[in-house]
Amino acid sequence: MPADKLGRYMTSPLFFERAKAAVEKAVRELEAKGIQPVYVDRETGRLAGDGRRYRINLPDPDAQAVVLDLFSDGTHGDLMDRLVVFASTDHGARQVSDATRAVAGALLLAKAAMPHEATAFSQTVRDQMASVRPYPELVELARLLIEAERATQDDVFRDRNVISDALFEARIETVNGVLSQ
Repeated sequence: MPADKLGRYMTSPLFFERAKAAVEKAVRELEAKGIQPVYVDRETGRLAGDGRRYRINLPDPDAQAVVLDLFSDGTHGDLMDRLVVFASTDHGARQVSDATRAVAGALLLAKAAMPHEATAFSQTVRDQMASVRPYPELVELARLLIEAERATQDDVFRDRNVISDALFEARIETVNGVLSQ
């Protein structure tokens, strides 16, 4: 395409409409993955809106969605700020992602392990939380994830006839205890 024709096309309303539609589609796709776009005010060069948009890129999209959803209400901003810094390297991002998956695994195990498997449950939780315990940010994240799980009523994985509320709470306390070691 000749340069003059390309230039006319790029300044045309058709090009503007197509570019705008492509950007809107990309934003919708990001938001569907739990990633909140960051908007910059062109005049000031600062973040638009409340200025508390987080840029965190975890290798596991499910973990990313969980972490961003956990902080979507705007509370615990200090922890999110520290997690963003912690996850600024590939290694740190993998650790945040792995910690999120480890906590999810421990919570699922607390709901599904048979009552007679207490020793195996405790050992598995210790093994899963071993990579979380050395980092205060990850321990705080784990505790927030546990509290968020406690607050939900969605217990599709737990048979209350097998795993009673008391046993489930005792297992949650075991997880919290392991995090405190």
